[in-house]
Amino acid sequence: MLWLYQIPTWALGLLVLSAVWVFSVGGVLICRPWVMSWKRSENETVGYLLSIAGVAYAVLLAMIAVGAWDSSTTVDVAIQQEANALAGVYRGVDGFRPEARDHFQQLVRDYVDFVVRDEWPALARDARSPELSLGPLHTVA
Repeated sequence: MLWLYQIPTWALGLLVLSAVWVFSVGGVLICRPWVMSWKRSENETVGYLLSIAGVAYAVLLAMIAVGAWDSSTTVDVAIQQEANALAGVYRGVDGFRPEARDHFQQLVRDYVDFVVRDEWPALARDARSPELSLGPLHTVA
């Protein structure tokens, strides 16, 4: 499923809309003669059943959208909390001796660079960064 993330958004939208259109038009063309042969009362029953299915589909789609939004919000909050914590550490070492302060601030800069340069692209590929276990951050003096 990772190939799905490599498709541009416009192409994915066009692909989904085309598939839905083909399915809808094909279903109408195939099923119309069969449905038209039914009596009127059976058509009304089918209409009620389709209404129920439509409502169930709408509720399911709403739940999926809320779940995706909630996951996105959770990730945003986690990123903001980590950024705030790093900023606090970076500013919090101002009271240290200059050489210790510079060392700790360089460690924070290295960590941020590592996360942005290596870890986030690896997470986008659903993998872990190969440097994570060895990483430059394990060389604290």
